[in-house]
Amino acid sequence: MKKLSKILWTGLLAALTFACEKPEPEIPIFTNPDKPSEAEVSYEPAECSNRVVAHRCGSKEGGAPDNSLAALAYAMKLDCYAAEIDIYYTLDNNVIVHHGSSGKVNGMFPSQHTLQELRNAGRLANGEDIPTLEDFLDAVCVKGNCTRLWIETKNITNDEMSASDQETAIVNGVRRALEIIAEKKAEKFVEFNGTGRTAVFKMIYPMVKAKGFNMSMATSASAASMKSSGWEWSNYDVSSKTAGEISNIVADYQKYSVSLSLYNIDTDALRSACAPHKEKVKGLMTNYPKALMS
Repeated sequence: MKKLSKILWTGLLAALTFACEKPEPEIPIFTNPDKPSEAEVSYEPAECSNRVVAHRCGSKEGGAPDNSLAALAYAMKLDCYAAEIDIYYTLDNNVIVHHGSSGKVNGMFPSQHTLQELRNAGRLANGEDIPTLEDFLDAVCVKGNCTRLWIETKNITNDEMSASDQETAIVNGVRRALEIIAEKKAEKFVEFNGTGRTAVFKMIYPMVKAKGFNMSMATSASAASMKSSGWEWSNYDVSSKTAGEISNIVADYQKYSVSLSLYNIDTDALRSACAPHKEKVKGLMTNYPKALMS
């Protein structure tokens, strides 16, 4: 009898313990707190008086995490012409905004994980969940805002993923991004920065062009080379260029009627060298947008 009583008590305690245990709470999916009402939504950016593009939304200067909604708010407050962002495709057909590291976000390849799995693995440093492209479009598509999104199709370079899988993930990211932009009617708030990986660029360029967008190629190629290849826009790294070299590059691209944007304009010398060309280029990309404007 004592033995039976002991068994019953043991079973009762186990049941009570199980009933009291609570499962680990799932981190909730982030909802943009500043999502505009229908009355506030705009499908066309306001007039902009500059061509300054805030790299990673100006996070380095503004102090917010890369590609965060807080960083985007900083670029918008400055009335930058555009905020550059990086995108990745997820396993469940979402597009996240994140710079990543060697193609990984929170230690995972986004194309192999769902949005929720990526978010559960860690928030941004300021407490934001990893934002989606929808979050960013909701933020910019408001009346009175002039800041567009320059969407970079983030290249994936990691030997842990096959070249074929890398290319598929990038192509899927562009495909889904174009669908989301159309769903949001945000076409006028978006321009595309392509990868410098030629094989991938050749895959995604026709997709973007078919939807009425142009796309830059990250390259330091000559204007003649771009023209002969059929590419219409170069995003040119000027970090190591002198003022004279920059003037020659701009003149060369004007001669061949190829669009040009300049990036890595992060020093006083480069700001001075690029300033005379602000009316001749599509954009001047920098980590320090406020400094470039001043």
